[in-house]
Amino acid sequence: LGLIDDLGVLSPKIKLLGQFIAAAVLVKASIYIKLSIFPPWFAIALTILWVMAITNALNLIDIMDGLASGVGAIAAVFLVVINFQSGREFIVPLSIALVGSLVGFLRYNFRPAKIYLGDTGSLFIGLMLAALSMNGSYTRFSLLGTLAPIFILGVPIFDMLLVIYLRFRRGNPIMQGSPDHFALRLRKWRLNVGQTVILSYVAAIMLGALGLLLTRLNSQGVCFIVCATFFSCLSTAYYLKKIDMTL
Repeated sequence: LGLIDDLGVLSPKIKLLGQFIAAAVLVKASIYIKLSIFPPWFAIALTILWVMAITNALNLIDIMDGLASGVGAIAAVFLVVINFQSGREFIVPLSIALVGSLVGFLRYNFRPAKIYLGDTGSLFIGLMLAALSMNGSYTRFSLLGTLAPIFILGVPIFDMLLVIYLRFRRGNPIMQGSPDHFALRLRKWRLNVGQTVILSYVAAIMLGALGLLLTRLNSQGVCFIVCATFFSCLSTAYYLKKIDMTL
């Protein structure tokens, strides 16, 4: 799907349909969210939503040299740890392979980039991260540990939600390009490309570490971290929104 889009131009509806089919293939292969508290139909619907959201989120942040590949590599490292702790012996090598390929790619993708992900790369990375994050063991100490993947993939999720909100507020189509991404707003706020990307890496590492912590805390500890992170993200989004992008 990404390769076809890079060679030509696919409409947003066709891209979403292709992503839906890819998510359905994962479900057919028994790769989906498996929580006993959810009925099968809800787990499948949630899986398709998760896969499509993360796939598009990685595609959305591919707007700056080294951003998507670096953030994806950091998320994959935390998934290696999660899957290793969970005893997922068949998933760990896949997670390690994704880390290695992204780190190797990042050498040539960091500013000044010599090669680029394109939709071919970013959609694939998003799909892999979404799939590898679904079947880890997150609930050994608390059922709320299932929120860990949201933290591990917090940077692309934050950008996706920020972009959707700002475009919705202005009445613009959600799938239409705009300078609402957090990285572009940080650039407008005086940071250069390298500083913006490194700051994004730091945020990805911090959120990933919190995601790991969620899998080891009781429900009260998880609630505290989730609330604190939620308000921190809201505050960050508020200040990013105030940056004038028209100048």
